[in-house]
Amino acid sequence: MAQLAKLIYLDVIVRTSCFPALVGLSIALWTNVGVNEWKTWVAFIACLVGMFTIQGMYEHALDYLRDKGGYSAFRQDIEKPSVAKKALKYSFVIASILALIIILCERWWLILFGIAAFKTAKLYVESHNEFYAVFGFMLSYSVGYFSATNYPTLPWLIGLLLIGFLYKAALPMYRLDDYLAGELPSNEAIIQYYRNIMRYLLHMVPLLIIILVFSIRLTYPVEKIIPWAIILWILGFGALGYNIMRYKAKTVMQEAPIWAVALAVMGSDILSATISGNTVLFLKMLAAYTIWWLIFTQFWQSRHALCNLINCPMNPLAYMGKERPK
Repeated sequence: MAQLAKLIYLDVIVRTSCFPALVGLSIALWTNVGVNEWKTWVAFIACLVGMFTIQGMYEHALDYLRDKGGYSAFRQDIEKPSVAKKALKYSFVIASILALIIILCERWWLILFGIAAFKTAKLYVESHNEFYAVFGFMLSYSVGYFSATNYPTLPWLIGLLLIGFLYKAALPMYRLDDYLAGELPSNEAIIQYYRNIMRYLLHMVPLLIIILVFSIRLTYPVEKIIPWAIILWILGFGALGYNIMRYKAKTVMQEAPIWAVALAVMGSDILSATISGNTVLFLKMLAAYTIWWLIFTQFWQSRHALCNLINCPMNPLAYMGKERPK
């Protein structure tokens, strides 16, 4: 058990995955999109256990068995590889039990996010593309949000970007040993890397907080177009799931198409506002989405700054002093 505890590294998961999950739950309840009932809290607790399972038992075990380089807070303390192998095996058993609990709570989206989390953890270990590490924490936020509701709306998308930008800044601290060991070509490249991340963080997060507070005053009459909404959601989330499942670690350019999900959610929100006949709501929602998309564009364009693979064709740090690809 002591070896397993070192592998799971509980406090890392609490300060990385549990925090965004709590943010997601809070946003869902603050905006009255979510429902405060027993199913919400049972699903949320199941998601927390799922984080310990996927990140602690599955991802950390894979990392221990496959990635021997750099410095890891837990890797030097594990003495028995058999512990990591057993953790891998039992992680799927625990996840299956949690899935049954989530189905009982009727929080269907959580199943999709759980499967995506398993795949994302594997991709991160295989590729070291930090986009997938950040995306994993965005998934943690999402399961917190969808513990309280089955309706993806604008507040979820706002929080999704908030978490994305925050963890863009936090994650490189865990990778600094790799950068100093030569993964980035020079001290100038490292400095520029961190400056780029901080610039996006300082510019975008305050704007996202403003439109989040603004969106709390909006109403989301999703119930008026449930059949249409489901079709849009299946298309958007289906594109996300399909892309993740077919991804191979060597294909750096293929990444989770968050934009497909965003289009689906925006479509259902705008359509519900239109059908409700509330012109003021429609205009407010349109303004909020316009701002969100402007910020999302910056996030999407900057996501390759998280890719520490020197041969990544979209990584500007790999082309210091040279013409960068368009």
